[in-house]
Amino acid sequence: MHCRSNSVSRQFSHKFHEFFSIFIKKGQVDHFFWKKEYQQRGAPHYHVLLWIRDAPKMGQDKPEDVIAFIDRYITCHIPNHNTCTELHKTGMSKQLHKCCAYCKEKYKSGSHYFQKCTFGYPCPVTSKSTLKDVTKHLKAHHKL
Repeated sequence: MHCRSNSVSRQFSHKFHEFFSIFIKKGQVDHFFWKKEYQQRGAPHYHVLLWIRDAPKMGQDKPEDVIAFIDRYITCHIPNHNTCTELHKTGMSKQLHKCCAYCKEKYKSGSHYFQKCTFGYPCPVTSKSTLKDVTKHLKAHHKL
């Protein structure tokens, strides 16, 4: 990829913009923001924030309404390893967070030093969607 990183980045951006204009802009999106970033080995990716028309608002609407709205559009599961072996293998190796130097935080407990993920991984598996108190989380991390 290093010898063609500019071409790969350009093509990736082109595909992202094409996808965005076909699937996102034609929906109920009032506003949007995106930021392109590169992984440690140079792979591009985007962070996207969408303002969806008539979406319930956290802190204003009932949490159940926010969860129902999210569940209507977003889903996440790892395919069954017996029925979709290759897809299961790919999902397990490529779509799960693996801690690295970027996200590990050292802390001391007694005379021992430990490392923990600043993103809170691994997360417990849940059978239903839940909402975290974002304000409480940001205050705990001194970002508010």
